[in-house]
Amino acid sequence: MSMDGMEVPKLAHILCLDMVGAFALHGFDNLIIVHHQSSKTSLVFDIGLEEVPKGGCISHPLFKTSLSCSDSLKAKVSYEFKLYSPSWVMFQPNFITDASIGVFASISLDPVEVENSVEDKYQFLRFLYNRCIPKSVFLENLRHYVVANKLKLKQLAHIFNSFAKAIAKRSLPILSHNDSGVKYVLIAELYEEIIIEQEDIVGNLFLLPDVYTLDQKQRFLQYMLRYLTALLENKLEVQPYFLNEILVSTMITMGQLERLHQLLLYRIIPDSKQLAFQLLSHEAKYFPLVQLALDMLSRLGTATEEIVEVLIARNLVVEAIRFLENSQSADKMNGLKLIESAWKENRVIRYAVFSYFLERGSKIRNCITNSEQFEEFLKKFEVLFDDEEIEAARRDLQFMNISRNKM
Repeated sequence: MSMDGMEVPKLAHILCLDMVGAFALHGFDNLIIVHHQSSKTSLVFDIGLEEVPKGGCISHPLFKTSLSCSDSLKAKVSYEFKLYSPSWVMFQPNFITDASIGVFASISLDPVEVENSVEDKYQFLRFLYNRCIPKSVFLENLRHYVVANKLKLKQLAHIFNSFAKAIAKRSLPILSHNDSGVKYVLIAELYEEIIIEQEDIVGNLFLLPDVYTLDQKQRFLQYMLRYLTALLENKLEVQPYFLNEILVSTMITMGQLERLHQLLLYRIIPDSKQLAFQLLSHEAKYFPLVQLALDMLSRLGTATEEIVEVLIARNLVVEAIRFLENSQSADKMNGLKLIESAWKENRVIRYAVFSYFLERGSKIRNCITNSEQFEEFLKKFEVLFDDEEIEAARRDLQFMNISRNKM
């Protein structure tokens, strides 16, 4: 029924009992319980588990069980308490009265004990996720089945997607309804969906013990990638800890470097400074990680100084200056630091870099041409090449320009 009382109720589900005779209904903990009197059985329906075709509405019971009298009730009633008695009257959500003996009782269902009644462990986990139980109980069962490899990859991906959808749904605005004109409103029992955060999954599933075999780690790596996909498909920001400390570290440890390369290249793994520096620390294992890290820092747009530091550390001072020029950040460069780095290279690079700063002069940060250190480098610069070498270089350059023009 709609909250405004104007919308016509529509048929949503048909409960398939496959039996005839007197029955009664209870609805609690997001479940529908159908009690069948003649067979003395109770059919448990969780319509949230149904995966029926579009337009279909037939629901089948998840499992069948029979009511039993609790020890506390037996202790309070001195005479026989007949189950599924014809004198029972059912009240919502989960109450039973037996007028013949004057008993008013309630029924309950322990979701964890349902495990023995449901063979399909994937269905059991989905059933458990729909119940109002402590998060720790669900996570304990999830970890048990994942570690025991009782779930298919596709099934676990569906579970991860449910977690991500719940987080995304929580961030949506709550719509308010004006029910001032409604005389009668059916208020359902309050149901709060379990919210499984990223730290819950990482802490319970993805902190892999050292005793795990290579095959186990490979399997859990697949789980991590499926979880990452679920987060991205639901437009959720992935926590850096999961990416940097768990996923990327696991891939590097297992030697999945080419696969990591593809994930980074196609932006499956989001950019971050921390991740970029982590990639740089593993360049000895896979050199392309350096370029991937530099590209990542460049896309972030807030790591100009870090990129220059990386290039200088790898004796790429000319590339560092070229990057600063291309990014229009030349006015932010530390000239003396670049000159010092250039002086570790050959004479040609020293001459080219120092000439660059001579031409720019006061445009360089801190006006390095007025410093004592610059004067010292200037003296060294003046003796890098003698006049004959400089003149020969100019003739070669002029010849190259003439040849290029003729072509």
